[in-house]
Amino acid sequence: MADLQPKTRLAAIDIAAGLVLAAMSAICLTWIIPNHVGTGASENDLSPAFFPRLTAWLCLALSLCLVAVQAARINSLSALRTGLAKGRSVLFETVAWAAVASLAWFAMSVIGYMPTAAALLVLGAIVCRFRHALAIAGLAIVLPAAIDQMAWLIFQVDLP
Repeated sequence: MADLQPKTRLAAIDIAAGLVLAAMSAICLTWIIPNHVGTGASENDLSPAFFPRLTAWLCLALSLCLVAVQAARINSLSALRTGLAKGRSVLFETVAWAAVASLAWFAMSVIGYMPTAAALLVLGAIVCRFRHALAIAGLAIVLPAAIDQMAWLIFQVDLP
């Protein structure tokens, strides 16, 4: 029985994460993509909403598969409740990163891509306990600039 506890806890965490991802995908499909991504396309061209919709549908399907597979592994509802109670820290991290993503989305429209990407890289490096300040600063400067240039050179898209 002691060997079942960690597996049940991990399955409960996966179920919680899968439900959060499914909810976020549903929000993207019903609100964010229809209201914030253009749908018009020229002849022989894909709609700008094609890849965001494809990604959201894929994320929704895979998250629901994760929930179904992990739910099948759990024997009882009480085991699920016990596992979920122990997995709150992972759920908190998921919600915290969703809040960071929402703030990043807001910051993109207010201060633009370059400062937002640099701040997110620094935040991610600190959270992941990457302590080389020079490397963090270099990544925060070089990576957003490189992505901005590649977006322009490859897709002729000027990031905000």
